[in-house]
Amino acid sequence: MSRRVQRLIPKGWIKLERLVRIQRKLTSKVRIQGPPRWPPRLVAGIDLAYSGGFTFVAIVVVTYPEGRVVSELWAKLPETFPYIPTFLFMREGPPILYALTKLPVDPDLLLVNGHGLLHPRRMGLATYVGVVSGKPSVGVAASLLRGFVVGEDGFVRDKKTGEVLGAVIKRGKRAAYVSPGHLVTLERCIEVVRVLTAEGRCMPKPILLADRLSKVYRPRGHSASLQSFLN
Repeated sequence: MSRRVQRLIPKGWIKLERLVRIQRKLTSKVRIQGPPRWPPRLVAGIDLAYSGGFTFVAIVVVTYPEGRVVSELWAKLPETFPYIPTFLFMREGPPILYALTKLPVDPDLLLVNGHGLLHPRRMGLATYVGVVSGKPSVGVAASLLRGFVVGEDGFVRDKKTGEVLGAVIKRGKRAAYVSPGHLVTLERCIEVVRVLTAEGRCMPKPILLADRLSKVYRPRGHSASLQSFLN
């Protein structure tokens, strides 16, 4: 681990080498298989935003395949970890896991704005959230990390091993990089993302709504309404 990256961590905090060991240990718990319930009944989109030293996490749950919103949650929490590439699980994982415990409904599948297996140590944010929560999870990201290449067939491979770990879904000039997080196959990931992504969009509806909701900063930071976004 480079000293430059380690300097991003405040003095006295955990060493990145230890975080790498945590990621690799959790990787052994990842299962890429068909989810317990298919097709899913409820799908949750998850996204976060940051402002003024706080984390704003939003979860929007929709029916599948209709995409009808049935539940939403918005929470404001203290920001506790800096942004460091490939260690997003430490920054965004805990707020997401906290928010999931407050949901009034139980989603069958999680769509996380972040990577799943398309990560240098196969432990992107979506994979971490899936493993720790025990929920089937899918990573959907707008950009690709280094070390991965997109083939002419639309699949994303590890540059060194050639292993297929994800896929790109293109809508015009935009693209979303999809990969399994936990308890779901790549085939199912592609299916659910395509069904819930509207024409002309590159992200599925529940993530788009969660992204918008995460940016609604309210002084008390408990909840906000999606009504203005649904027209």
